[in-house]
Amino acid sequence: MTAETLQRRLGMRPGEAASWALVAAVAAAVFWRCLENGFVDWDDPKLVVENRWLLPLDLGRVLSDPGLGGYFPASLLSFSLDRHLFGLDARWFHAHNLLLHVANCLLVTGLLRRVLGASAGVSTVVGLLFAVHPLHVESAAWISERKGLLSAFFFLVAWGPYARFAAGNPGRARWYALSLVACALALLSKAMALSLPVVLVLHDRRCGAPGAWRSARSLAQKLPFVALAAAHAAVEISGQRLLTGVLQEQPFHLAEGLGRAGRSLIFYLSKVVLPTRLSVYYDASVVPIGLKEAALAAAPVLILVLAWWRRRDLRPDLEWGTLFFLVTIAPVLHLFPFGSGSAYNDRYAYLPSAGLFLALAVAVACIRVPAAVQASAATAVLGACCVLSYQRAGIWNATEGLWESVVREYPGTARAWAVLGTQATARGDLDAGIAHFRRALEISPRDSTSRRNLGVALTRAGRLIDAARVYEEIIRTGEDAEAWNNYAFVLMSLAKWPDAEAGLRKAIALDANMAMAHDNLAYVLDRLGRAEEGLRESAAAARLEAWNADYRVHYAERLARVGDAATARSELEAALSAQPGHGRAHLVLAQILAAAGQRESALQHAQAAAKAGAPIPDSLYSALATGP
Repeated sequence: MTAETLQRRLGMRPGEAASWALVAAVAAAVFWRCLENGFVDWDDPKLVVENRWLLPLDLGRVLSDPGLGGYFPASLLSFSLDRHLFGLDARWFHAHNLLLHVANCLLVTGLLRRVLGASAGVSTVVGLLFAVHPLHVESAAWISERKGLLSAFFFLVAWGPYARFAAGNPGRARWYALSLVACALALLSKAMALSLPVVLVLHDRRCGAPGAWRSARSLAQKLPFVALAAAHAAVEISGQRLLTGVLQEQPFHLAEGLGRAGRSLIFYLSKVVLPTRLSVYYDASVVPIGLKEAALAAAPVLILVLAWWRRRDLRPDLEWGTLFFLVTIAPVLHLFPFGSGSAYNDRYAYLPSAGLFLALAVAVACIRVPAAVQASAATAVLGACCVLSYQRAGIWNATEGLWESVVREYPGTARAWAVLGTQATARGDLDAGIAHFRRALEISPRDSTSRRNLGVALTRAGRLIDAARVYEEIIRTGEDAEAWNNYAFVLMSLAKWPDAEAGLRKAIALDANMAMAHDNLAYVLDRLGRAEEGLRESAAAARLEAWNADYRVHYAERLARVGDAATARSELEAALSAQPGHGRAHLVLAQILAAAGQRESALQHAQAAAKAGAPIPDSLYSALATGP
């Protein structure tokens, strides 16, 4: 079978297969290096590595609990699939993301050609820009942003069948149902798909009969899509407590909202034109939005306005691309105040940029210059994007490199210094960690989290008096349960047991659900000779964080000391169910089994404890050697 025959059977137009192959190959080549990257400590632990809902799959929690910062069960199910198939091998998670990005590039290329009737050249250029624009690196290279990739995939899939339905193709009901299902999946992947109903209206305006998009029948066809979007928005708002929490703390003022939205729009437009100084985190007080950014943002606007004014025949594509960009990016322009994180996010421009790329490609293509000049200019732009994206994809290799890139571009970003401090402390470079936390506090003196972490680093460095001063400063300025707990831990290290007890009781009074404080208090009470009270506090810690093997083991040890071996054994088995390789749990269970005369089972757990690195006491060796 010849290539031409295969293309005809697949319904491809002449040259379409070559266009798709080029787009897919370029996208894969630029982002292939992501397969060498690992997980980064920026949502990846919460969503994937340490997410107890994924393995074994807790379908009820995945479908019903929006407690991970949003409601995206479809994305969590895709993470769970990867966990079941490949464990925690990051290469496969990145491969999944890469496949989705390539699929989205092909969908953009194909839909522009087939649905909007864009020329082969324009659709290919837009597909290539979508594939390699540096603003899209965050979406393609960050495992946790599977949400955006999956949502964009289903968003685009929903548009294709709807176009067939609206065109009156045979099987209209089937196409409509397929579009509706894809819409639901897009929303269940990420809330960015909330704009899909409006995009379908734009489709009718662009591709339907003049004025038909305003008819009652046409608008009624969007109602099921609107209902899905409204239901999802309600869940999102409920989960993030925007109406009862953040929005009340940050009252809405129209002028301020329009100012935020305007700055955000200028930011995204300027980064489309000049995608340099990109960052995983943009602090609004550090990232400039001045004359340079305004001039860069004005450039595409001027090009589009001039093209619209001079070429009436191009207006449908210019209007559709521009409106698609504005409609899809509008929800993340911060018109309403929400959250306190990054002021802007590269990933928010992922899907919206497709519309802007189309409008600009159509506008530039009409400029009267030789075709060779246009081809050379397009090649230069795409080549520069490939180089920048390839370089930036490598930055996502590890957490520290990612945040070091932030402080290189925006050294006044306190959040970046704080993350670098946490990373340095975790790897044992305490001097660097302390220096990074102090730098963060120089920039943001009221950052209680950085101050607490500074105290942790000082404690680990053995500088207990300095650590105590840090915590005393925190607790003088506010009610901070975690600071009280950490302060008490320093007092425990100084053997000031009564003071430590008072600090821990203050922490629990502020946050009764802080399992760590209950566990620490149990230890302090043991040292004070109040074992019965310690047992109660240990039980509270194990109950509050039943998944935490350490707390269950601590509770089991106390139960064993008071002679309740049966309950202790049950707790240890639960701990090993949560963390099968927990050495201390195996060791304590081996001791209990040996004391009960179950030598063979005790030996198995002793071997597992030794394999996990737990030191085996001589008493257990003796019990196993002399057992029946």
